Amino acid sequence: VTKLEVDSRGRVLQTLGHEDPVQGRDIQLTIDLDVQELTEESLARGLEAARQAWDRDQLKHFIAPAGAVVVQDPRDGSVLAMASNPTFDPSSFVNGIEPGVFKQLQDPAGHFPLNNRAIQGLYAPGSTFKLVTAMAGLRTGLIGAHTTIDDKGELRVGNRTFRNAGRKVWGKVDVTRALSVSSDVFFYDLGYKFWLQKDRYPDGIQKVAREMGLGQRSDILLPSEREGRVPDPATRKRLHEKFPKAFPFGDWFGGDNVNLAIGQGEMVITPLQLANLYSTFANGGSLYRPRLAARSLDQAGEAVEDLGPVKRRLVDIPPNVRDPVLAGLRGVISNDEGTAHLAFGGFSGMSVAGKTGTAQVLGKQDTAVFAAFAPVEAPRYTVAVVMEEGGFGGETAAPVARRILSGLAGQPPGEITLGGGVVD
Repeated sequence: VTKLEVDSRGRVLQTLGHEDPVQGRDIQLTIDLDVQELTEESLARGLEAARQAWDRDQLKHFIAPAGAVVVQDPRDGSVLAMASNPTFDPSSFVNGIEPGVFKQLQDPAGHFPLNNRAIQGLYAPGSTFKLVTAMAGLRTGLIGAHTTIDDKGELRVGNRTFRNAGRKVWGKVDVTRALSVSSDVFFYDLGYKFWLQKDRYPDGIQKVAREMGLGQRSDILLPSEREGRVPDPATRKRLHEKFPKAFPFGDWFGGDNVNLAIGQGEMVITPLQLANLYSTFANGGSLYRPRLAARSLDQAGEAVEDLGPVKRRLVDIPPNVRDPVLAGLRGVISNDEGTAHLAFGGFSGMSVAGKTGTAQVLGKQDTAVFAAFAPVEAPRYTVAVVMEEGGFGGETAAPVARRILSGLAGQPPGEITLGGGVVD
């Protein structure tokens, strides 16, 4: 640091003082370079493949302009890879970025590559949120592992009819099968049950969501992380008062609880929160602060300080809750009727449990979402994939996760093959 005295024209008059630079420490990240490269490549290939997929609702190809993937170690919260697409060349900023290049990075037509969608992108989780709803139902006793309903493809609440994706009719379903086939009606019904017993369970679903880290910053050591939103009657009232045109109703209705149960409505999370959610379930309930720095090193490369994991809380996930939910998540991959079964067809690298999601966004094509952890018996990896306007989670997002898990299992990653024909 050199301190100078200058006049009003900026001319140097004299030197007031000087401090020599002091060499700082190096930081060793938890990021694995090979996994990072694999993740970035898989996301880019997945988005390109999604653009070739056909939107059966809007009768055109999916736009799939952007997305994000987080790969995490559920044992301690370490982030092994974090990809956001579209991306940019950080060397452009060395010695000052050219105005034309910076203008290009700000152009909306380029879909804002400077946004780190992994921690700043806010997305409805869709059916990946059913993990939370299932836990809430089982923990409160509103349902048991063997509670069934007759899924006839729709549920009437007030003057509105809520239907399954693709108008599927699943018949008799319990929570395990409902997760595997992604029966919206089962979770609509559960969300409505919470509404009917709102005096007893005023925030039954929201409580579990917040315990699992949703609706709050994870405190990862990166700037500008978004906190997301877990909606409830209080947040609805605040949103209505602040944005009355966007939120014309200040009250919370039964249909809002129904929407929340499948991760829709005003529910938004970041891809990092999605990864942390599934990591917490995978490891048995330990919610970790996502870990990005592993240790500090001196100039000789020797470790000076170990920056170990930080456990924020322990979430209660007893066996009567965990077992049926885990069986459902495994069925997503392994059961013939599972929503990611086709996407993982022939996969033998390691056992996988996960959940597909297809989030509806007003005025846009569906967002494809998928979250998984592996190997199921002793999880070492969690993968969360979000693809904006990318279609069904089982068709476009799950193949991206499969390619990443193939590489993690030591197999050739291969091409992205879309899992056609799977709903959700």
